[in-house]
Amino acid sequence: MTITSDTDTVAADTTAAAAAAAADSAAAAATDDDDVGAESRKARGLPPKGKGKGKKKKKKTKSRTDSPKSLDLSGLPGDQGWPAADADAATTLPDDYPPLVDGPRALARKHLTPLVWSALGSEVTPEGDSISRMLRPVLADPSRTPGIYVGAASSYSAFAAFLRPLVAEFHGVEPGALAPDVDAWETAELAKMNHVENPMVKRIQLSAVRNYADLPFSPLATAASRADVLARAVEALGSGWSFEAVPLPDAVSDDWATLAADALIPGGYLPPQQTVGMDEGYPDGRAVFFGTDRHAAETAVVWVNHEDHILVVVRRTDGDLVAATNSIHAILDLLSHAHAFARDDNVGYLATSPAQVGTGLSVGAWVQVNELDRKAVKAICAKFACRARKLAAQAKDEPGTSLYAVSNRTRLGFSPATYVLTVSCVVAELVTTDAMTAFMTSGDASALTQS
Repeated sequence: MTITSDTDTVAADTTAAAAAAAADSAAAAATDDDDVGAESRKARGLPPKGKGKGKKKKKKTKSRTDSPKSLDLSGLPGDQGWPAADADAATTLPDDYPPLVDGPRALARKHLTPLVWSALGSEVTPEGDSISRMLRPVLADPSRTPGIYVGAASSYSAFAAFLRPLVAEFHGVEPGALAPDVDAWETAELAKMNHVENPMVKRIQLSAVRNYADLPFSPLATAASRADVLARAVEALGSGWSFEAVPLPDAVSDDWATLAADALIPGGYLPPQQTVGMDEGYPDGRAVFFGTDRHAAETAVVWVNHEDHILVVVRRTDGDLVAATNSIHAILDLLSHAHAFARDDNVGYLATSPAQVGTGLSVGAWVQVNELDRKAVKAICAKFACRARKLAAQAKDEPGTSLYAVSNRTRLGFSPATYVLTVSCVVAELVTTDAMTAFMTSGDASALTQS
């Protein structure tokens, strides 16, 4: 208890009163100043104080952090735990983090977050695959997107926290969303398509990649596994279609040189593919099979043990997209009759490159345009999520013409039949728009007969 005298009490009261008086005086002075200021501002035609444009508020910036809750952890092996989520765990790179180059298209760098690397960076699958091994191509050539090669079907589940969001962003789909039916090759719309040969469509080409579920993919392939893939292909192709093997690139072959130049078959192993050993033991275990009627309107080719176990290419020079679709579907059915292809319920068929995951299907057409410029062609393709690549000019006796290769941009998000219909729509709009432009420019109605 504190004891005070009467004198102390009076002094305290006096001090409090003085403080209160001083506060009242200051408040009054402030009010007077405001009133004077208000009158002065009014006389000068200015708005009252405090009602003009105030100071800009600073925008709050959110720091990017990736917590385990925001990641798909369903594929993590065993009881692998996540590191403690301290304040810097999500943004600070560990000392052993791979030297990935960052950038707007650097998907591997974006999705290999510090948390994912800390949890999975040291993991190795029974087949011998690891994230470090997958990254070899993009480390050798940072310009490649996505720039990684997966060594086995099991890797897509073992490293799901890294691969699933990467695959989703590359193909423009929602992470975790179920893929459409990747085996839907026929639809009512496709069945109604009537083939009418168009002189502006110079070539139709479909290609598809597949891998067998029970064998390692090309980056981890052994001599025995390649021999197994080759034996399966020989057995399957001999049971329904007429195919014959041709010499590999180390032999002299006019057919080979022509078809390789036309991109019907791969032209060798690129440096990124060599970083994961795809070229080891070449040419053992590799083969290329051609349909025996390859000099007719349709050419069918099956390449065994290149980037993927199987690459099927079907090309037609008469523009019959439906016939090409039926052929590639039938060949894939033959090759999977006795042995299942690797697939996942979320994304569809699995491939060595995440860029091929889903349908694994590329639908392409070479289209001649006479009036449209590159910008107009690309704009039409972009409406259908397709891409266009300008090819070399045609023969000198056709001045002013351009040839474009148009194809679907992604492999995941739609069924095979939808991709075929989409490219068909692109071709139709390109041909029609080009013909209408020619008619509006020259007034020659004959241009419309080609559309």
